[in-house]
Amino acid sequence: MSDSVKGDYFTVNIYADLEGNASVAVLNQTEICLDRGQSGNVTLNVTDTEIIGPYCVTVNVTSQADADVTDEVETLTAVVEDEQE
Repeated sequence: MSDSVKGDYFTVNIYADLEGNASVAVLNQTEICLDRGQSGNVTLNVTDTEIIGPYCVTVNVTSQADADVTDEVETLTAVVEDEQE
């Protein structure tokens, strides 16, 4: 994602859009501040208490400086049975 910035840093908002029946899709952070050309890591955790299987989650990123600057990635993740139970 590129962004027109003032100064050396820009900040983006991140959110997950869960498509399906999973109970929860949570990101470990919903905002990240990056330097020009820098990348960052965000962890996505998808859980369901009753149904195991694949779930499609779209992660969206939007610039705080310009809401028209966005990007997204669609992920396919598998919810598996907890081995501790």
